[in-house]
Amino acid sequence: MKDKATAWLRQELTWYARQQLKMDLITGVSLWHRDGKDPLPIRWVLLRDPSGKRSPFTLFYTDPTVPMLQIVAWYTNRWNIEVTFLRSSRPSRSGIAAAMEYACHRSDYSLPGSGLFSLVVLMAHALHSDHLPTRQAAWYPKAEPTFVDALAVVRRHL
Repeated sequence: MKDKATAWLRQELTWYARQQLKMDLITGVSLWHRDGKDPLPIRWVLLRDPSGKRSPFTLFYTDPTVPMLQIVAWYTNRWNIEVTFLRSSRPSRSGIAAAMEYACHRSDYSLPGSGLFSLVVLMAHALHSDHLPTRQAAWYPKAEPTFVDALAVVRRHL
């Protein structure tokens, strides 16, 4: 049953793959209780799809002063990084991606490999925050930039 008194904000959001999606949002601040510790304020953002195609879900953030739409933007922007990490950990890779494979297996190489990988991704984002130049192969089109593109941008800059 829906509460008619709840004041939802309908907002068009930039979602994955830069698609525009209308969502209903509401936010608030609650207390996060931990055993033996003082309660901490935490911001929550509840999102629901007015079309009903997606299940409602909640985002939480530990700084209650951060605006609701900023939290949602951070959530949707994480997708590119997650895909990059997933692709870099696939078998039969070389170089930095091979170091990332070690990170997945918790070996002694995990800290240098994941640290270097993170540094390259962050530098590429700082250099091209809106659009990372994507190198195209002759035999297949790439819809999204990959780690190789990020590495090339950082190499050119250095």
